[in-house]
Amino acid sequence: MHSFFVALPYAVRTLYSTFNYIDPRYEFVSRSLGYSEIATFINVTLPMSKNGLFASSIITLARCIGTFASVLFVGGGILMKTETLAVSMYLNLSTGDIDMAITAGILLVLISFITIAVMERYAKESNL
Repeated sequence: MHSFFVALPYAVRTLYSTFNYIDPRYEFVSRSLGYSEIATFINVTLPMSKNGLFASSIITLARCIGTFASVLFVGGGILMKTETLAVSMYLNLSTGDIDMAITAGILLVLISFITIAVMERYAKESNL
């Protein structure tokens, strides 16, 4: 629950920028052609905001994965209860379990590379 409140401002800011960027004339045209507000949102606004929705979810996911200090300070570093990958790496290093710490670190690096690769590929496809 803590990660939700930490990551929510990032998602809201990205989504706010995304929906402000959409020209309202498209929505007015849709409404003048007889679509309801919900149908306009689903058929016009959401497809035009798909890049921003995708970016918002990736940024929020990356922020949730990267929480270390906030989870450690608020939830405490309790093994198998308040662990994220970063906290797990810290706890395993502090207890001397180097293999598990390295595994958590490798997972963090892999998630970062996959996220960057997906974002780069998606950005190239959306510019075509």
